[in-house]
Amino acid sequence: MEYFTREQKKNNEALVINKWLATQAAADLPNAVEKVKALTKHEGYESTNPNSIRALLQMFASANPGGFHKSDGSGYEFIADQVIDIDRRNPQIAARLASSFDTWSKHTEERKQLMKIQLERIQKEVTSVDTLEIVSRSLKA
Repeated sequence: MEYFTREQKKNNEALVINKWLATQAAADLPNAVEKVKALTKHEGYESTNPNSIRALLQMFASANPGGFHKSDGSGYEFIADQVIDIDRRNPQIAARLASSFDTWSKHTEERKQLMKIQLERIQKEVTSVDTLEIVSRSLKA
């Protein structure tokens, strides 16, 4: 019989939690933004862990078009808030999340405007070279 070490068990649990977070983030629900916001307070989400951030936030921005591109702009605002917050402690992960806005110029005029507002807000509020580079490049597109 094979036994797991405490570290292996913890790693396996983290993988399962991250898969669960990713599934929740990608769920096509009318209240997806609110659901993902609530999950940032869940005990299984670790705001300092890159895998946890990718599982929840990156998955929401990349695999939940109904939530991220919500017509009121709340998905864009939420992700911009997260980019600004994460940039303080992990600029590389923040930059990757900011790249969710890369296609802003290919959307409808209303969504373009909403995304551009958030890109400009990120540009004003972040300090890392990594995130600023991504946002500046996106705005030039």
